[in-house]
Amino acid sequence: GGREPAPGLHGTGIDSVSVGDVTLQPDTANRITYGPDTEFNVTFTNQGENDEVDIDVVLRIEGGPEPIRVTDNVASVAVGEQATASFALETPPPFDTPVTISVEVKPVPGEEKRDNNSAEYDALFSQQ
Repeated sequence: GGREPAPGLHGTGIDSVSVGDVTLQPDTANRITYGPDTEFNVTFTNQGENDEVDIDVVLRIEGGPEPIRVTDNVASVAVGEQATASFALETPPPFDTPVTISVEVKPVPGEEKRDNNSAEYDALFSQQ
């Protein structure tokens, strides 16, 4: 913190969220087969007028006995470029239980439009 943002528009927008080879869809129950090597990927675009650095991305899975929260940091993303944050879970998600997967790209300094920084998906994990 403490940096003054550069002039001009700042911001990112989530493009897609995928788990393994499944791209999550809003407003539907996403069925996901989960194994020890399953990765979560959050792809987003720098929609502002400045290169951005040090962007935190948070993924949460809620609905099981314990909420799961993992974070990744994207060191930099140039204007107009896409970046992907990748996550592996330290503990498996709850199986055969409806859960909510939520992702958030933390706002960058100077960002004012934040409604495209987060997304939520209903999902059901089954064991590989």
